[in-house]
Amino acid sequence: DLDRVRAQLNNYQLVGLDFYEEFKERIPRAEVEAIEAMALSVVPGIDPQLQASICGSYRRGRPTCGDVDMLLTHPEYPASRKAPGFLAAFAQALQAIGLITHELGLGEHKCTAVCRLPQVPGEPPALHRRIDILW
Repeated sequence: DLDRVRAQLNNYQLVGLDFYEEFKERIPRAEVEAIEAMALSVVPGIDPQLQASICGSYRRGRPTCGDVDMLLTHPEYPASRKAPGFLAAFAQALQAIGLITHELGLGEHKCTAVCRLPQVPGEPPALHRRIDILW
């Protein structure tokens, strides 16, 4: 019985089950670029020196990606030092603009989430996509 199995799953597993078919679909580069543009729009409001960039298979030039990997950096905070809440503020800002739909995990150096681009009138809804944001 699926309801009994679902009751034993954690939030991460439930989201994976709910969006399994969508997560199987590869993400075209143009969609990754649209996600990046939307994410970059919140950066100045967090800190003018904060930088965010897409990495992973997108950076390596692949035509499609399995998920979106984003890296946050700041010139005053090397990767070995804890930044003052930049990752959490970035994830919260992405939720506020509707890009992140489900936060699956947020730690000191990584946020695992689900994102989706906004609905475009007259087009089918965008698919939910996995996104990892690293500090």
